[in-house]
Amino acid sequence: MTGVPSWSMLAKESSTMYSAPVLQQFFRILRTCFCGVVGVENDLRKGEEEPLEYLSKLGYKLITDIEINPNNPREQRGKFEVDDLKESIARVGVLVPLVVYPKPNSPGKFILLEGERRLHACEQLYEETKDKRFLKVPVNILRAPPDPLGNYITMFNMHSNRRRWNKAAEAEALGKMRELAGERASNAAKLSSLTSLSNIAVEEELTYLDFSPDLRKLVTDGEIGQYNLILLGRNLKSLQDAMPEIAQKYSWHNVTHTLVRKVESGTIPKARDFNLLTSWAKTCIQNESEQVFVRAFDRLMKDPEFSIGDLVMSVQQELTYKIPRFFRISSENYRTTLTLYAKHHGYKVEKVIYTILTEIGNVIGKLKTEKG
Repeated sequence: MTGVPSWSMLAKESSTMYSAPVLQQFFRILRTCFCGVVGVENDLRKGEEEPLEYLSKLGYKLITDIEINPNNPREQRGKFEVDDLKESIARVGVLVPLVVYPKPNSPGKFILLEGERRLHACEQLYEETKDKRFLKVPVNILRAPPDPLGNYITMFNMHSNRRRWNKAAEAEALGKMRELAGERASNAAKLSSLTSLSNIAVEEELTYLDFSPDLRKLVTDGEIGQYNLILLGRNLKSLQDAMPEIAQKYSWHNVTHTLVRKVESGTIPKARDFNLLTSWAKTCIQNESEQVFVRAFDRLMKDPEFSIGDLVMSVQQELTYKIPRFFRISSENYRTTLTLYAKHHGYKVEKVIYTILTEIGNVIGKLKTEKG
């Protein structure tokens, strides 16, 4: 048989070399590149397939001739987790070719479109072993560079079927794509269609992009964890919706910079602490005590040493003496704590003390009911 092998021919001939899952993944990547990057329409003649050579070709290239794609924001530079890949590649080699395209005005050099983790794994293996097997990698070479938007669309589609970027990197890529796509990416639904991300994921990443570049750079540089911004953004949006007074008093810029400074100083030690803002705001709203939360939030904004944990304690304390239900809960908790303390230290505490504490809460509850 003469001519260039078709998709079906290549699949058939490759079946003796690689497992079915590997081949499926490999051809999915190739088809994504052909259709997404170069913009080829599905106008093949019925019963025929596109020759492989038409848009790209397979080969081997030196890892030193392949440059990282500047538009791929997968990880902070130098922080690639590739130990799992290194073990696999050392044993069976690179099974899925990297996807590259010629670097403009640089003969023999290529820009990576897909396969950054595999490339870094080979780089590390060669550096550690000097084994020449890791100096060359299989590549699928695109005939021409993709346009900037096509670059992002292809990377999103590829990573949706494989290991995804981290949240911060994905959000940054989404922001670049939104700039390039214009009207085609003017809302979350359109971005979801272009990237294969869910609407919820797109909305969350757009919230991440609401943070100013200097705060996002702290994540990129590894100064703070990405979930500090993700959880702060998610909870702050909810808080501003639930309590407009806070949104009117404090701008997004003011709140985010104040709280991120507390993250940097250690005053807010855990990203999940931000979840407490919405949970206690909700509690105050349910008990018609919004001002209790507002006063505590004011102090959170003004006192550099005041943490979210301090805010929770302040809210709890004020609700305890204002709301009978909270007072009863507090009394019961104190009685339990007192019992455990006495048992631990061997003290003999009269049972009447526990009874009194419980009865105080009950009496106050009845008085409140009668007053109402």
